[in-house]
Amino acid sequence: MNRPSLRAVLIHENAHLSQRHHLLLWAFAAWRQALPWLPTTRLAQESVNSLIEMLADDVALRTESKATLIKAIAIVASGSAGNAGAGDIRPSSPTLALSGLEAASGGQGSDAVRTAASRVSRLLTPQPPLPAAVRSAVTAGCVLLLALPTALLVVPGLLG
Repeated sequence: MNRPSLRAVLIHENAHLSQRHHLLLWAFAAWRQALPWLPTTRLAQESVNSLIEMLADDVALRTESKATLIKAIAIVASGSAGNAGAGDIRPSSPTLALSGLEAASGGQGSDAVRTAASRVSRLLTPQPPLPAAVRSAVTAGCVLLLALPTALLVVPGLLG
């Protein structure tokens, strides 16, 4: 692994530590353990895992190029996949990195390889940001989801 790729990996991992992603992962793992029969717990845990990886990628992108980060993702994922050693994948372009990860997963690869492939795909073809009105509506919905049950519990005690 070359210096820029190593630096990208270290920045990415440091972002996990500084933003305390492990605490969020523990909360969703506990939720899944408490309600293993509920399918949304698995989906929520997998989604949170993917989202925190993307957050850490975004931190690494502040100092490293997309190409460097994509190469680093490919190298690290290939080492954890068991299909190739960490030194076996040295993509010369981001597109080769994605195709290498997709070949390694073969549609049925490990979760780490699938997550890496989706991260690389996100970096290669980013989606446009949501419009401000949609972001505001989502934020308002989240606030209501927290405030309404709280109000239903607290208000009767205050009135009665």
